[in-house]
Amino acid sequence: MKDYIHPKMIRCQICEELFDASQRNRGKGVQKYCGPKCRQRADSKRAYARRKKPAPILDRICSVCGLPFTTDISHPRALTCSVKCNEARMNAKRRLRTRVKLVHIIKECGICGVKFQPHRRAINVQKYCSPECSHTAELSLQRERSRSALRLNPNGQRFNRKEWQEAKLRVLERDKSCRVCGSSLHLHVHHISHATEVERGDHSDENLTALCNSCHSRVHHFQLSKQEGQWVIYGEVFKMLNIAKVQVGNHG
Repeated sequence: MKDYIHPKMIRCQICEELFDASQRNRGKGVQKYCGPKCRQRADSKRAYARRKKPAPILDRICSVCGLPFTTDISHPRALTCSVKCNEARMNAKRRLRTRVKLVHIIKECGICGVKFQPHRRAINVQKYCSPECSHTAELSLQRERSRSALRLNPNGQRFNRKEWQEAKLRVLERDKSCRVCGSSLHLHVHHISHATEVERGDHSDENLTALCNSCHSRVHHFQLSKQEGQWVIYGEVFKMLNIAKVQVGNHG
């Protein structure tokens, strides 16, 4: 018979099993593998062998620490010997870029007038060249605020005069305790008559008395109530004067 093909037994190059090559492609060609799986394994093996060629060894000098090191073809442009040296190289590169950006930014100190280069994180905020100049500017600002407060409240200036300081020490030495409750803690000096500017400026011993902090607050605190159709004022200052209450009347 023409269609009869003689068996052709061949050993597979992968699994080493015998198979009839005449049953594949009618016996034509070179049959090396028993099936598609063995053929795929052979192709993968050849591809793996091509990829695993020995890589050439490259000798380098570390650009950071200066020590010799060896790299392979997969890292042909390696400049450092370790991750730590590479981080140091990148940080130096970033600092250099920042320094180049700030090289043209020059400011003048508001205190001493010296020209300086501000910190890269405080370009819009830094006004002074050193902590000493910054401290001097802060003191000047505090003094200006104090002057502004005195201009808004002229009565506060009289408490800084030498006359008032001497009168205050003299009255505290005389009374030594609160004239209302007898406490000797947190003593203040109170002007008995302080309705006008002249009376507030009178620092004589007869117009001054010692009060504790609590009694001094109550002296300047008044209460207003209405009893039997009449307005009545209560306060600690009236108790000091042995007055129970003060009735307010209408005067035409």
